[in-house]
Amino acid sequence: MRIIKTRITSITLAAAAALLSLAVATPAHAAASDCPSGSACIWREAGYVTGSSGTNYLSFSQYQANYVSVQYRDKVSGNDTADSVYNNGNYESTRWYEHWFHGGTYFTLPRKVGDSDLNNTTGAVASNWHDRISSAYFASFWP
Repeated sequence: MRIIKTRITSITLAAAAALLSLAVATPAHAAASDCPSGSACIWREAGYVTGSSGTNYLSFSQYQANYVSVQYRDKVSGNDTADSVYNNGNYESTRWYEHWFHGGTYFTLPRKVGDSDLNNTTGAVASNWHDRISSAYFASFWP
């Protein structure tokens, strides 16, 4: 009888430990959906994060002519820092330019499309754009 009670107690403790491990909160994962509807966003790191926060991004709803003029919450300039981008626009494609004021080469993203790692060529952006974006525009504002 003692052996049965010990086994029941062991099983009960194991089940309680398993339930407790499910109840422990896990950190939320960043997602492109953190970018506000109707906007386009950049994050400083791959995976749609900046400093481990999905909500520390830079966004625009018409254009951003010069990322030097805007800063993340930690006061770092947005110029040449993007490693993830997302076009959460409702109607238009976006162009992302290498230089200020729509200068240099660019890539285009259709609406509701992003690239979670600009440091490779396997995503929506076919070439390496790691830390190269200096301006961006929705289609209505293309030069």
